[in-house]
Amino acid sequence: MFNIIDKDPALKTKKIQVKKIVIILILSIIIVFLAVCVIIYQKNDSFRNFVDYSIFRKEVLSENTVKIPLSNLDISNVYAYNKNIVILNKNLLGIYNSFGQDVKDLEITISNPVFADNNKFLAVAEKGGSKIYLINNQNIVWQKDLDGSINNIVVNKNGYVSVSEVSTGYKTVVILYDPAGNELFKTYFPNTYAINMDISSDNKYLSIAEVNVNGTIIQTDIKVILIETAKSDPQNAILGPYNSNSTNIISNIKYQDKNILISMYDNAIYKTGDNMDKLKDITSDVIFADIEATNDIVTVEKNSEGLFKTSYVLEMLNIFTNKITKYNLSNLPQDIYTKDTVVAVNYGTEAEFVATNGWLIKTYMASGDIKGIVMASGIAGVICKDNVEIVNL
Repeated sequence: MFNIIDKDPALKTKKIQVKKIVIILILSIIIVFLAVCVIIYQKNDSFRNFVDYSIFRKEVLSENTVKIPLSNLDISNVYAYNKNIVILNKNLLGIYNSFGQDVKDLEITISNPVFADNNKFLAVAEKGGSKIYLINNQNIVWQKDLDGSINNIVVNKNGYVSVSEVSTGYKTVVILYDPAGNELFKTYFPNTYAINMDISSDNKYLSIAEVNVNGTIIQTDIKVILIETAKSDPQNAILGPYNSNSTNIISNIKYQDKNILISMYDNAIYKTGDNMDKLKDITSDVIFADIEATNDIVTVEKNSEGLFKTSYVLEMLNIFTNKITKYNLSNLPQDIYTKDTVVAVNYGTEAEFVATNGWLIKTYMASGDIKGIVMASGIAGVICKDNVEIVNL
């Protein structure tokens, strides 16, 4: 049959252009529709819950999880790092993958552990004892017996380890080791207690929060040690001290990207430095506060809505952009836990895993009480009465 379009190039070109316009219109409608859905998802709790549970299937039930038996161990014997769950039992550190398989057991002479992890490194020490181990992936890199009594440990992403210990003649001694276990230097605190430490990701700085309780007023300071300088000239290696110019007590310090040191006091959170830039007030409405998430300050805050109604909101404050992201909570949490860009909210028999961008990752429904939660990259271990239940994030 004769087709005039096939014989007329102009009509054929026009037909192609019409098809292109139709395709562009359809794509534009789809994009606008998706954008509207995203906005409604972020702003409307009912719509978000419907999408999360009915479409994305984000609810995880206890009966559907992989379980690791706990054998009546204390929750302090359970930890997570590098996509693994670890359980210390009778001097044996069991490493379990996301399928609950015991992939390796390491002999570790520790009964009361304190853990620290970063990237693929896990440091384990005897709280109040002398032994410490550094593990890379699933292998012990080095182990040591120290002279004093270990109080705290930290490790950075490259395997540098700092240990604070109580030693004869000093309230605290802080020791820094390189990834091979070589001692780089010691810092002595004859009159103050080192309550927290952190090492920058570029191995340049070791920061130590110390408290002085000798006088009538408790004083807290932060000292920053130049690691390379301290190896040869420790007297000229200290920057600071930095403080908030108040009697408030410091509880934690944490290096974030670009070597920004965040310090958390009992009344506020600061960018640490000469100016002590305040980022967040910790008021009576702040129930939980945390600075361990990557580049975010995480808080749970109470909002009073009249005399008899109270709501709770999870807030994430980005330390670089000052953007506040909010996630409305269904109830008062019992606790929160942070790791990288994930916040776990423990309600007691239910837990929500929320990204710091405000999106729900998973909801976990327990069959009993939740005793604690440990997290690593892509994995969470929910500690219940007899088991650690694995939730893949």
